Amino acid sequence: MLSRYSRPYSLPLSKSEVQRALRLGLGRLHLHSLNHGLEEHREPLFHACLKNLVYDTQCEVERAPWLVQLLTPEREVELAHLLLRTLPRTRSSRNRSQQCGICLHLARRGHSEARQALYLGFRITRDGEIIGADEIIDLDGPDGLRWVSQQALKCGWLGDRQGTLRNFVWQYESRAGNGSARSVFASSSELDPYWPGDRPARVAGEGDRAWQRANKEFAALSAGEVIAKIHSSKSRYYIQGLKAWAKAASREKQKEIADALMEESDPHRLGHLLTIFHHKPLSSAPLHVGRLLALADHREQSVRFRANQALAEVRHPAVRDRAISRLKAKDWFHSEVLPLKSNLLPGDSLLFDRHLRVKGNNFEHHRLIGDLVHIVQANPWPELLKVMLFVYETSPCTNCRYDVYQLMSKQSIAPDWVTAEWPHDANQHWETPAESSKF
Repeated sequence: MLSRYSRPYSLPLSKSEVQRALRLGLGRLHLHSLNHGLEEHREPLFHACLKNLVYDTQCEVERAPWLVQLLTPEREVELAHLLLRTLPRTRSSRNRSQQCGICLHLARRGHSEARQALYLGFRITRDGEIIGADEIIDLDGPDGLRWVSQQALKCGWLGDRQGTLRNFVWQYESRAGNGSARSVFASSSELDPYWPGDRPARVAGEGDRAWQRANKEFAALSAGEVIAKIHSSKSRYYIQGLKAWAKAASREKQKEIADALMEESDPHRLGHLLTIFHHKPLSSAPLHVGRLLALADHREQSVRFRANQALAEVRHPAVRDRAISRLKAKDWFHSEVLPLKSNLLPGDSLLFDRHLRVKGNNFEHHRLIGDLVHIVQANPWPELLKVMLFVYETSPCTNCRYDVYQLMSKQSIAPDWVTAEWPHDANQHWETPAESSKF
């Protein structure tokens, strides 16, 4: 029953609840720390500092600023000493990157061992990954820029040396201002010959206008030209302009794409054709609905996923019946439940209440969580509050939690206990003005 996710947490948190809050970045941990401290939870706290527990490091905010605020002055000293021993030996890139971020914040607070650990943790790997450079530049300004640039010049396997130096310059000038890095390079006879050039001044909106022009040009293509682009594309996931074309397509153009979808058998091309109908719903004619339902059972996972996304835009009894059957069977790993987005009816909250379940710490349900976010955003009914709280409490991703909190807040249905902890959520925590000031 979803009511278990509607019950407020209580302080103090248990050991398992502290570990879970550290893994998910829940704000209740800060409230626990303020009221009860974390002395007895040193081991899980340090584990979360040394091992990056973020679900998706590409999309979620970095966890270092949030973690550092959980440390007492004594724990800061202890962690800085531990990082000095641990960071140089850490192999995992995601763990090393988070440790560098924590070192940056501790060094700003005066911990010399954290500064030393950060410099020892700097790496340029043989596959071109650079770790620690941004933090060193942010910490030590011109001296940091000079040092990381010198290290890059010593790296014999670095392929695009000028591109790497240019990235260092961009990081520095994002704080110090355009053109400020030139004097840093000029002050070093070792660096001056390798000056990568001034960062081109960015004209406000220029990138957006270029993107809009490209989309506008794509949107003017005929259906045949779009199909030809799909046939020639090697991209598995994305063709720029396809969304713009779909939204602008006339009924006649859409019918040509629908005809192509009926005949196509290649999974690669099917995926792109189905993408069009994420943004331009296919008609609910029995023939079209039958085709989408058949593709939702395709042998290829990517085709099944995109077919379910297309079905989510079609309102039809057969689509609703299939989604409900998948919900009851807990078959939801390829967006099988998402079609309820356009097919939800009053009272369906009872279906979710009976069938939504999560197995402990199993993060495989993230696809389900994302689909539930889309469903409740399209149907922001108060009766779905328990579904929203299910997302809030079980999502491994801070972004999904953010989306559903914004929806609850907008609808004025967020429980008091959620509102109380939200300001302390990892998603809400950014560098303080003092920490992000210019050099």
